[in-house]
Amino acid sequence: MVLSLFTDNSRTSTKLDMQPLKRYSSNYKLSEGEMHIDAVLRKKFPKADTIKVTDISGGCGDMYEIRIYSEEFEGVRVVQQHKLVTNALKEEVGKMHGLRIFTSTPE
Repeated sequence: MVLSLFTDNSRTSTKLDMQPLKRYSSNYKLSEGEMHIDAVLRKKFPKADTIKVTDISGGCGDMYEIRIYSEEFEGVRVVQQHKLVTNALKEEVGKMHGLRIFTSTPE
């Protein structure tokens, strides 16, 4: 499994950065896997300003990109932020080929 960890603590990104390109279409609907992961993360991070889950596997549901802006990450090291996310998705991560995580605090 590939696990890519990213963060944006520079606060230079915009909300637009959090929008995967395919979501610009008003016709785009979340896949079942995206909805499930989104629900798990919203339960774990109730104070999150933004949570975006995107299936980047081409549709098979084996690789996701997750972006979370949450005040719950304030003062938490990047590695710990990502560990919180992977721990929340422990069951789901075991079934994935890869996961990209981007975390930050709200602007």
